Amino acid sequence: MALTSIPITLVPGAAIQFDPRNAVRGLTGMPRSINVIGQPLASAPIARGFRQLITSNTQAVALAGAGSLLASMLLAALRNAGNLPVYAIALDDDAGSASQWEVQFNIDDPVEGPSIGEFVRYIGATSLNGRVRIAVNADDTGDTLAQSFVDAVNDNPNLNVTAAVDGADTSKAVLTAKWVGATANQITINQGLDLGRNEPDAAGLTVITTQPVISVGNPDISAAFAATEDDHMTKLVSPYLDEANLRTLEAELDRRWQYNSQRDGRAIFAVGNTDTGATAADLIAWANNGRNSHQVAALGIAGSATPHFVIAADVASAIEASANKDPAVAFEGLPLRSTLPPNSNHRFSETERHQLLAAGVSTFNVDAAGLVRIERMVTMYTENEVGALDTAYQDLNTVEVLSFWRWSQNNDIRRELRGFKLAEDGDSFGPEAGPVMTPERMRSWLIGHYQKFVSAGIMENLSHYKDQLIVLRNSEDPNRLDTEQQPNTMNQLRFVGTNAAFVR
Repeated sequence: MALTSIPITLVPGAAIQFDPRNAVRGLTGMPRSINVIGQPLASAPIARGFRQLITSNTQAVALAGAGSLLASMLLAALRNAGNLPVYAIALDDDAGSASQWEVQFNIDDPVEGPSIGEFVRYIGATSLNGRVRIAVNADDTGDTLAQSFVDAVNDNPNLNVTAAVDGADTSKAVLTAKWVGATANQITINQGLDLGRNEPDAAGLTVITTQPVISVGNPDISAAFAATEDDHMTKLVSPYLDEANLRTLEAELDRRWQYNSQRDGRAIFAVGNTDTGATAADLIAWANNGRNSHQVAALGIAGSATPHFVIAADVASAIEASANKDPAVAFEGLPLRSTLPPNSNHRFSETERHQLLAAGVSTFNVDAAGLVRIERMVTMYTENEVGALDTAYQDLNTVEVLSFWRWSQNNDIRRELRGFKLAEDGDSFGPEAGPVMTPERMRSWLIGHYQKFVSAGIMENLSHYKDQLIVLRNSEDPNRLDTEQQPNTMNQLRFVGTNAAFVR
């Protein structure tokens, strides 16, 4: 066989063909994406059940609708994503009523003067949005304040609620979530934030906030997978924490992790709200009640004014941007740029954080500037298939490294070894034989591929890999090679213990 595919010709001349199989020398970056599942406004133009690439805040709002669940999550994802693509997967509302809140204004003893203060509330707040402020004047009544508050809310289209004066009591403002479902109950109305701000209500003003309508139910998340079966979605953000949707998501991600799909991705949640409970004990009990997937990670955070659906998008995009640079680098210290810190009395102690991590719930801390940062990301996998405690997939970094390594090896095999013949070891093949693979040659190729990962600091212990590597020709299919490999994933420096044997 000729060395090239250039046909024989009797005409004198020269011809050169290019073969790109050896052009790439280092590691090829794995295609990554952040995929956000959620509900747009009912009137929003975005197509339902399909992946839509979102490249800007303007596009997110235009397609999903300002203040919608989906738009709010997309804005948080885009803020941390860097150059990674962000996709929206829109689902329609489930049947039911939207959550509602009532804000009752009463003037008890107004202070004389042209202005007696202000009224400030944070509604589904993020670090960039959610603060609603109105002035309180000496001649204001409950009716005028309710109207002013309604106007201020509706003047901010990116809020998750609309507002109207109550038809029966004009001193009462009624806020209604912009979508139907249990996720809207994550929206909180807070008087102040633990950020060193002093924003008390005006003197003589009494305000009572209640939630008379608590929405229930969520869309069926399986609709998000029906049209994306062939898509490789490396990060998914879901706001839905009901048991049916969690089990559907876990099963789908497990299917994608298997050898016959290999389009794997991890789902990110934030927990610590009405769905899961807000204490460390609540979260541990929730994690221990049926959660055990190494394709799912959940950040435990309670007491933040930021809704958990926004926090989940914040976490997912921060993690994916980091993994895109190096999946072996710990996610510790990554900032959550859209998430407001919880009040100090809602932050978990060191003992609680240890117990949360052991149960499969990831943790955070707050820096001196009030920025929420990831402390440690773990998966929800804690037991093997027979119920024995197992830390094999404990750290999210481990799963991310394995995912990249598998994708890279498969991709390089398809790129570099396309068109090879297969033979046993022992024969001497001349150059005219063309590309021929043997078990020993495949062994050398696999070692070379692993060496790239060692050089990049993503895998370690090349000598162990070589010693344990087995490459055999399949006894039933002469066109197939079988290998057994023992990749050693790079670990992360997470703790340094010292015995200080001091001398006087």
